[in-house]
Amino acid sequence: MPSGRTSRKIWPIAYLVGCSTISPGVLADDASARKASSQDANDTSVTIGEVVVSAQKMTPQDLTDVLTSVNVLGGDIAQRENVDNAFELFDRVPGVLTENFNQGTTNGAISMRGFNAEGAINSVKLLIDGVPSNDDQGFTPFLDGIFPLEISQIAVVEGTSDVRNGLNNIAGNAEISTRQGGNYTDTRVLGGSWGTYDAEGAVGYQPGDFSQNYFAAYRHTDGERRHDAQDRWTVGGKWFKQVGSYDVGLTSRLYQGTAQEPGYLTVARDAANPDATNPWNSTDGGKRQLMQFALHADGSISSELRSSAILYYNWINDQRYVTFAANLPQFEREAQEYQYGGIATLSFTPNLGNTLHQLVIEGGADFHIENNAFQQYDAVRRVRALQSVGQSFTLDNYGAYLQATVEPWEWLKITPAYRADEFAGSFHDTLSGGQYPLIAYGVISQPKFSVAATLPAGLLLYGNYGRTFQIGLGESGYLIPPQTNIRPSVNDGLEVGVKYVYSRWLQSRVDVWQQTASGEIQYDELSLQETNLGKTRRRGYDIQATAKPTGQWQIWLSLNEQRGVILQADPANTGEVAGNTIDHVPQYMLTGGVEYDPTDKLQVTFTTNGQSSYQLDTSNSHGTFGDYSTFNLALRYVVLPHVELGFEMKNLSGSRHVYAWWDGSEVLEAPADGRAFYASVRARW
Repeated sequence: MPSGRTSRKIWPIAYLVGCSTISPGVLADDASARKASSQDANDTSVTIGEVVVSAQKMTPQDLTDVLTSVNVLGGDIAQRENVDNAFELFDRVPGVLTENFNQGTTNGAISMRGFNAEGAINSVKLLIDGVPSNDDQGFTPFLDGIFPLEISQIAVVEGTSDVRNGLNNIAGNAEISTRQGGNYTDTRVLGGSWGTYDAEGAVGYQPGDFSQNYFAAYRHTDGERRHDAQDRWTVGGKWFKQVGSYDVGLTSRLYQGTAQEPGYLTVARDAANPDATNPWNSTDGGKRQLMQFALHADGSISSELRSSAILYYNWINDQRYVTFAANLPQFEREAQEYQYGGIATLSFTPNLGNTLHQLVIEGGADFHIENNAFQQYDAVRRVRALQSVGQSFTLDNYGAYLQATVEPWEWLKITPAYRADEFAGSFHDTLSGGQYPLIAYGVISQPKFSVAATLPAGLLLYGNYGRTFQIGLGESGYLIPPQTNIRPSVNDGLEVGVKYVYSRWLQSRVDVWQQTASGEIQYDELSLQETNLGKTRRRGYDIQATAKPTGQWQIWLSLNEQRGVILQADPANTGEVAGNTIDHVPQYMLTGGVEYDPTDKLQVTFTTNGQSSYQLDTSNSHGTFGDYSTFNLALRYVVLPHVELGFEMKNLSGSRHVYAWWDGSEVLEAPADGRAFYASVRARW
């Protein structure tokens, strides 16, 4: 590779055949919980590990009713993970692309379905316990406030057919559910390479119809590179009470993270000393503070009617000092967002006698209000010199949907759906005094349709069509001259798949998909400006399987192929980019591993993941970077009935790989971590 630092190329089929994966053993969550499995042939989801669902449920629609590719990572796996940042947990989820920038509080991102994780097009809607958790540009900063030990499951819904979400749901959505209900105490302390230490504690108390759940965590690491230290802490709580047929509760979370930024290295400097930083990055770093509060109500009005509602408040305060390259000044960037909103759903399941096997009609409405401020200053070693950007703006989103799930017979499910979203807002340039309205997007129509047929011998055939959308980001979404009213970019997606289940020990799924977008928008984090990428097409296929052939072995593997191309460039683009590959999209992504439990006390887990290389920009003229393959080994041993010791080796081979980008004149790289070792003690009651 041009960098001289990426790992050898991956041969996808050989890699897939040679690698297996994990679906680790059970970690008890709480006494009142019931385990749920998606290893059934009548839904399209594939589950890795054990999902623990509490008696309380905060949304009426089950993920098994979403007839698209759904991947669920069980809490037993997530709770054992050791990560500096929560986005790294998605390395374990099939089909999800993670990108590690390794730049302090701006640490990384997730994406899927041929969209890159650059932040130029933020395509994934994030929900935490049902609460929308993206910022104004679609980034997912609230992921930072999540630590592994509090997770009960991670569910990823890919594609365009899920009707429940509108804004930011371009390629799909990811929902993290945290523990709720039960009686338990669960703690873990961990230490390891690069001065890393971590402490997490989760407590649940539910003597009757009132449940309390608390969580606190702290993590410090010096980082492998120089000037790479970070400190993160979070506290959270849940309080739920059963009132009649309803579960009513409050969820809360506070988070703060501070970090240094080591900066980006040139190719030559990275090859010579990947652990280095640059003199001009010596004062780079930042602080991120988050708050999230929500009121929940979920229950049955009657035997045929069920409803749910969420009212939420989000707050983001982000301050960052960053120097992207030697020829650029240090920028001080300050962003504050105040978000509040609500979601309400109502589902009706009439008793039809012998007319149909089942009919479910569900409707929902939501609103999301943002009041945001952003300032940028040129700075010298954190001393302000000149304010270059001053913005104050609002964004209001109102959406509604209607969906019918029709089952004429037990083996056939048909789901027509429709969603509509509308936006309003205003922009105030605090430097010039100019005030501008939001682009008049009008009502954004999103038809959806899905069908699934359960056949004999454990086969499920399914297909879906759906439309999602993208609106302007930052100031580009407002009528600031010469901007004019334009239609939103719409994404039309198709998917066909087959799932196979054999008994209780094997589940597999193969799907092919395509997504075409009109007038796709990219956001440049360096210039803070938006460009029109043009008409694009993404297509690919996914192959995955999980197996538990015996009580001692569990296996999981996944191969995802994807390619995004520019079909028709924006007329304003002077470069010849039509037909080129969309940047930072690896063609292949692979995950796998195997878990072996030789005794009741010992567990050995081997995992691996990797990807092929990607282009740096739409010109496709600067070489390819970013391919890698990594291997990890974890040992866990129960020394006492409630105490487990753990030892973990990450990146066993010491593979050195990078995140790379083109700054307009040269390639800049952020090296990933090398080989690392960790030890932990976990105690549960």
